[in-house]
Amino acid sequence: MAFLEDVIAKGNAAWDKRVKEGTVVPPWHEIPGYGRASMCWRMGGGEDYMRNFREWFSVLDRHDREKFQTEFPEPQDWSGFYASMLTGP
Repeated sequence: MAFLEDVIAKGNAAWDKRVKEGTVVPPWHEIPGYGRASMCWRMGGGEDYMRNFREWFSVLDRHDREKFQTEFPEPQDWSGFYASMLTGP
């Protein structure tokens, strides 16, 4: 169990660092080549990233969300992604 807890702690620290440094990117930038419906986002590192991203995005104020969406527009195959982060999958 200690190994798993260590892996989780390191993953959380890496995410916290990204948030602090302002280097969070949408999933399609973090792990390119996987569509929105890919199993990549339902297991392993992709699942962790998606969970962290959803939690982070949902607490941004409206201005910061709009700024982020302008900087990182949804690709066609990710249409509706940002809205789903606020309302659920």
